[in-house]
Amino acid sequence: MNSYIGEHERDELEQILRKLIGHGCEGRKVDFKRTLNIETKQDKAEFAKDLSSIANTDDPQVLNDFGYIILGADREKLVGAGPQLDDVDGLQAHLTNVIKDFVAPVPQFSVIRFHDKEVGNWGVIVIPPSIEQPHVLIRDGGAGVVRHEWWVRVGDTKERGGPQDYARFLAKAVRREVRPIEHHVQRLAGMIEGLRPSPSLESIIEALRDSKSSPVDPVDSEPSDRPASAVRKLLLKDHLRTEETLIAESMRLAEVMTENTEANPWIIGGKRPAELLTTLAYLEDQAFPLAEALATVARYDRENALTDVVQRAVRVISKEPQFSGSWTVGAKELRLYPLYICIFAATMIAANEERGNLIRMLLDCTFQGDNKSVPIIRSVDLLSGAANFFTAAMQESYIAPIHVRLKEAVAPRFLALLVGTPQKHAFFVTEFVLALEALKHRKAVRPSLFLYEFDAIRPLEDLLARRPRWLHELFANDLSDLLSMFDELAPHTVRYSRGWADGFYSGAVKAYEGKTR
Repeated sequence: MNSYIGEHERDELEQILRKLIGHGCEGRKVDFKRTLNIETKQDKAEFAKDLSSIANTDDPQVLNDFGYIILGADREKLVGAGPQLDDVDGLQAHLTNVIKDFVAPVPQFSVIRFHDKEVGNWGVIVIPPSIEQPHVLIRDGGAGVVRHEWWVRVGDTKERGGPQDYARFLAKAVRREVRPIEHHVQRLAGMIEGLRPSPSLESIIEALRDSKSSPVDPVDSEPSDRPASAVRKLLLKDHLRTEETLIAESMRLAEVMTENTEANPWIIGGKRPAELLTTLAYLEDQAFPLAEALATVARYDRENALTDVVQRAVRVISKEPQFSGSWTVGAKELRLYPLYICIFAATMIAANEERGNLIRMLLDCTFQGDNKSVPIIRSVDLLSGAANFFTAAMQESYIAPIHVRLKEAVAPRFLALLVGTPQKHAFFVTEFVLALEALKHRKAVRPSLFLYEFDAIRPLEDLLARRPRWLHELFANDLSDLLSMFDELAPHTVRYSRGWADGFYSGAVKAYEGKTR
């Protein structure tokens, strides 16, 4: 049921709905109903028209395009829905049958119940964004329900869909179907030059790692006593092939993020923990070659010769995966896991190398959704919508299951690139840096391990007490404000998540001022 809430946890959703009610905010994707009348054929037809009109309406700038029919509410007042919500599963099944009788294709929706001490049960019908528009009425039912028509929301009213709506549906469908073809065309264009042999990604990684002791070109007279010099030689010798190889690998990973295979299915519901764990491991293995390449660049490319290539590679995978047909809610969010692994690995090694400019370049990339571009850190927040898959796979209830998986299964794979820093310390610093980036874009600090573990105190206090230059390069004049915001918001996150914390969940400003515990 919670899968349909979108990016919100249940308590957070309840707060949002109460605010909508309090402000009387009906609109394109929000409708209030005191009671749900579904007794007569005409009542059922009217409900089918209401729900399908919201499913047929796009409003990505508000509530992430989710629709809500709030039950037991008037404008500015919660009145309660009575016993109708006593049996949520029964109501869900009944409404599904109603919609199946009147609408095709059937929109996804889920009934969620809340309880108020004063008015009793109330609830909401959550309608996720639809890729199967238009949802068309398939039978007459009175109340303006006419077969073969479809309805949309305009403001807080319903209107029959017109040519402009059909054009919108068609444009979305064309974009969805053409996007995989575009990926293939881009990949083929990049591989045309590959008629000549290209070095493997592994050979580039090894060349970067071994560059200090093994110059790229033995006959080159340029001194090669520094890794940066050897990296520059590598680029000067075959920059084009290096770029082609990294871009080809990022395109391959972008296809993995969209594919529907036995190892990486779109339909994930009902999977056993072992199967879910296999899917997570598959995504990690597929992400690792590119993530390791980016992390290796962060380790050795001190002169930023590969900055543009890294940025291009990251942009290829910084896109919302596009599916067609049916999939489990949350499957798209899960496909952002490889992107997060790449962001996390490059940030961790770059932070250890004190390369704030490289981290800034990485975090300045944008994430491309269906309708808008957002900061890449937004993809980290979206990934939290798949947290239930991680919890089920690991068979334990964690406050931050994605971060637990990163710490235990992903971060250790980059240990060879960490110089002079324990892996756990580097992990906490990376979590902290990404949290500050989220705050920079006014996103609340998400529950993360640095908020809870006692082991996080020392590395984060040491980091801030040193007042490193790279941290200033990364956040510039915003750093002081971000540290203050962190101290203000993190304790609320701990309480909101019902977490018990003895770690670094406040004190960033004091640590920066040299006042450690």
